[in-house]
Amino acid sequence: MSAMQMLQPAFTAPSDIAARVRPLLSRVAHEAGVAWRVLSTRRELLEMDEHMLRDIGISRNEASFEATRWFWQLPKA
Repeated sequence: MSAMQMLQPAFTAPSDIAARVRPLLSRVAHEAGVAWRVLSTRRELLEMDEHMLRDIGISRNEASFEATRWFWQLPKA
C-alpha cells in the first residue's frame, strides 16, 4: 500500500454523500409535487357540474374514469 493510499480516508466524506443525495431528493420532491397536482386536479373533476365538463370537452363518465385512476397513472402528454 502506498503512502498516498494510507492517507485517504476509508469512509465517504459527508460532502460527497450530500452531493450524491441532493439530486435524488430534488427528484423525489419534484415527483411528489406532480403527484399532488394530479390528485388535486382529479378531485376537482369530480366536483365539476355538467356545464363545466362540457366546456372542457369531457363527459361525466370520462371525468369519473380519470378521477378514479391511481396517482401514478399519469395522462399521456
